[in-house]
Amino acid sequence: MIVLGAYLVVKGFMLDKAVRNFYTWVREYSPPPFPSLILGFGTVAGFLLVGIGMYQGFYQASAFASNANIIYLSQWIGALPMLFGHFLSQSIFLIVVGVSIVLLGRAIHWFFEHDSRLLRTVDIMVVVAWSSQIFYQASQILIEPALPYDALVFSIIVGIVLAVASVLSTSLLHRQYSGFFREKGKKVEEG
Repeated sequence: MIVLGAYLVVKGFMLDKAVRNFYTWVREYSPPPFPSLILGFGTVAGFLLVGIGMYQGFYQASAFASNANIIYLSQWIGALPMLFGHFLSQSIFLIVVGVSIVLLGRAIHWFFEHDSRLLRTVDIMVVVAWSSQIFYQASQILIEPALPYDALVFSIIVGIVLAVASVLSTSLLHRQYSGFFREKGKKVEEG
């Protein structure tokens, strides 16, 4: 009875076909191309870091709220800049690293694909990486409004200079290595 019951369960739920199909899939599986693996890994790792950074920021902000003993709505409204400052100060580095890893995965993918979007992605990575410094300085002013704002202004000016230098250098690289990048019309003809 047990053997007959097991046989009927296997045939009834088509478990034998599922096992056979799984075995065939495992035997014939070929991993995706290397650039796609890097793109996928970078995306997953980046979003994981962004999530952890946001969690740490919310934890820091909630710890500040509980220590400040905020009860009434007027206290919440007055404490919002400080709460946001604590959130930013704790979370911004991991968020920026996570976004940079996503962009790095894309850049590596586009390098192997000989796509000119690689250079634009590098420019964005430079801006995103430096934005962490700008947001951190802003968070310190939100936490302690009496702090001088010269570090924030300096960070913004350096960020603008870095962005301009990055755009200029990548446009020079694009001109110098224009043969490396495929044109979009050639991609359509080849594909």
